[in-house]
Amino acid sequence: MQPEKLYHIYNHANGNENLFKETENYNYFLGQWSKYIEPIANTLAYCLMPNHFHALVLMKRQEEVEATFGKFRTFQKFKVLNHN
Repeated sequence: MQPEKLYHIYNHANGNENLFKETENYNYFLGQWSKYIEPIANTLAYCLMPNHFHALVLMKRQEEVEATFGKFRTFQKFKVLNHN
C-alpha cells in the first residue's frame, strides 16, 4: 500500500457463513480495526454486514506513520526455488 492513496478494503465469509453473528462480533472487529488500521490509515467510510464488510481508507502520509512506528524496513525479495 502506498501513502496518501485511497483503498477499498473488503472481505466476504466462505459460502453461507457469517463473519458477524452477534453484536459482540461487530464490536470486536471494530476494536481490532482501531488497533491495527487507524494508526496507518484514516477510515473514510465502512459498512459491516453479517457475511461481509467494506471500508474506504486513505493511507496516512509516510511521515505520520514513521512518527508512530519508526522507519519501516522493506521486505527482502523472495528467492526463487527450483525443484528439478
